[in-house]
Amino acid sequence: MINLTIMRAQDPTVSDFMVRKQAEEKILIKGPYGKFVLTRETTGNLLFIAVGIAINPFIAMLEYIRALNKQNQIKLLYYWNHQQE
Repeated sequence: MINLTIMRAQDPTVSDFMVRKQAEEKILIKGPYGKFVLTRETTGNLLFIAVGIAINPFIAMLEYIRALNKQNQIKLLYYWNHQQE
């Protein structure tokens, strides 16, 4: 089981769908798609840019880097508008 925290967005298409779900109701989640991944072989300096709730994948990547005890130099640029989120 995965616990989710859902924030209603300005365009609430997905958040409204999720908020209507009942506890322990099953849903199908697909993805991720594309190349937004960090592997053991990733080397060099990294620049992460995130806005709002999109920080979550970067937090996971930072935890992964720490768990592997990698020595990458990492910069994280993060913007959060507390009035909207």
